[in-house]
Amino acid sequence: MTSAAGVVARALVLAALPTALPTALPASLPSALPWALLVLAAVVLLLVGGIAARRAARRRRAERVRRATEPLRPLLLELVAGEPDEQADAASRLTALAPPVWRSVEPAVVALLSKVRGDSRAEVVGLLEDRGVLARARADLHRRGAVERARAAELVGAAGDATSVPALVELLTADRAGEVRLVAARALGRIGAAEAAAPLLSALREPRGRGGVPPQVLAHALLRLGPAAAGHLTAALVDDSAAVRATACEILGRVGAVGSVAALRERLRGDASPEVRARAATALGRLGMPSALPDLVAASAPPAPGAVRTCAVRALGELGDPRAVPVLAGLLADDDGRVAALAGPALVGLGGPGRTALHEAADPGAPEAAAAPDDAVDAVPDAAAADAPEDAAPGGPLVRARAREALVMAQLREVVPAQRRPSRARAVAPARLVGDGA
Repeated sequence: MTSAAGVVARALVLAALPTALPTALPASLPSALPWALLVLAAVVLLLVGGIAARRAARRRRAERVRRATEPLRPLLLELVAGEPDEQADAASRLTALAPPVWRSVEPAVVALLSKVRGDSRAEVVGLLEDRGVLARARADLHRRGAVERARAAELVGAAGDATSVPALVELLTADRAGEVRLVAARALGRIGAAEAAAPLLSALREPRGRGGVPPQVLAHALLRLGPAAAGHLTAALVDDSAAVRATACEILGRVGAVGSVAALRERLRGDASPEVRARAATALGRLGMPSALPDLVAASAPPAPGAVRTCAVRALGELGDPRAVPVLAGLLADDDGRVAALAGPALVGLGGPGRTALHEAADPGAPEAAAAPDDAVDAVPDAAAADAPEDAAPGGPLVRARAREALVMAQLREVVPAQRRPSRARAVAPARLVGDGA
């Protein structure tokens, strides 16, 4: 292709010479123009023919691979879906294939890694190990070419090869190619080794651009590590980088790390970053530990920033503690419209006591409001009562409207089938876990 491009360039220069130098060679240039156009047309035809030939060769190669793998498809099916003895027999027969035949079927075997789980996946990994595919991939992690390193990292990650973790960590922290570092981060998440948490968190400190891995990729990899990484994530709550602290808060809440509640409460109370405080409030709501109630109540009131207050209100609804009912009922009249709008759904999340408070706010004289649970009101912490707004008394038109809206929306959610509502897991994407700031 390079030589053909050079010929085209020379032909174009030759074709332009009569216009560029009208007086230099008046006798020869007019006669050269037809030849230049002829050469250019020939080169174009050669390029088109070369592209067509390459496509035809690719189709023929794909057809040869299909014909070679077609008789082996029953073996692949037995490998992933057969009984244990059938799986063992299929694995042994695939291991004994001649190298040319194996090269044609290897891509199909590698593709199975993303399609099967459990024992079937273990059989596929064992076959790739026996054929030396994983050994070559481990060696390719140190190749000079970035494409080869990235392809090898993808394969060992898909195979869950724990022995490749040190090499992948080296790629994540030291490789000069940004795409290699990105693939290494994803591979570490797939493998799920807890020791990968520290380098993944460290990568969050690096600026975006200049080869930095996107924060959402790192956050998703950390999430896939699961509870095994809770210790590293808890330690990261005191990191100098706000992005690291915020991501650690988010992941701790998602993996159910109840042992981190005390550290998350400390972040909620005194972190310098509103983003970190908001993530800590969200995590405490997901963990559902009643000990977090006083801190969430304090964070739901001024002078906390608006983002922290809204997350704290949502968390109070997820906490499931009826002691939060009077606080949330008071927030229906809050001056911050976002906080007031979230107080109603949070009360719905508290079940019977919360709905009773909403009925009282929507229609103070209704019979439903007469049965407010005394134990819920008596159990409200003193700090919550002190932080409640002065204009939170029921009866105002805006408070009544917000309470009625929350009740109506709750009834609609009960009526509309769950499959027709957007899933919460889909609405909260890993790409939104952290911001760009540090």
